[in-house]
Amino acid sequence: LIHECLINLNYSQYRCVSAASRDQLSEVAYKRATHAVSEIDRSIRSRTILKQGKYREFGQLMTLSHYSLRDNYEVTVEELDEIVELTLRGHEGQTVYGSHLSGGGFGGCIVTLLHRDAVETVKTTISENYRSRHGKKATFVVCYPSDGAGVIDSNSILLRTPEN
Repeated sequence: LIHECLINLNYSQYRCVSAASRDQLSEVAYKRATHAVSEIDRSIRSRTILKQGKYREFGQLMTLSHYSLRDNYEVTVEELDEIVELTLRGHEGQTVYGSHLSGGGFGGCIVTLLHRDAVETVKTTISENYRSRHGKKATFVVCYPSDGAGVIDSNSILLRTPEN
C-alpha cells in the first residue's frame, strides 16, 4: 500500500508524503503513509536522543510510535493499547519513559522503557487491571540493557563441560 502511494504520487521516497498529498490518496493510504514517514523521523531522532542519554525523550518517541501504529497503521489490538495506557498511567515521564507495540501487529507484546525501581509497581498495576478486565494473566519478561551482539575473540572463550 505504501509503495502504491509513492507510485500514485510519483514520489521516489516515503519522506516526500506530506499534508499536500492528502487529496491524492485514499484516507487509508494517507494514514499508512503518514505512519511510515513519521516512523522514519522518529527512528532518526531516536539515534541522536539515545546517544545523548535522553531516555525520557526516547520514551516519548516510543509512545508516539505506538499511537501511530494504533491510529494510522491500525495494527494494535485493544488489550495491548490498554496495557500501554496502564503502563503509562501516573508514571509517564517519571519512572516510566515510554511503551509501544512490538512484533507483527494484531497481537504481540509491549516493550516498555522504565527505571528499574518502577518494575514491580508497573507489573502489579498491569497484572491486577488486566486480569480483572480480561480474565487472563499478563506475563512479563524483564530485560536489562547490555552491549548486545558483537565480535568476540574465539581464543578468549572458556569452554565449559559438565566436568568443570
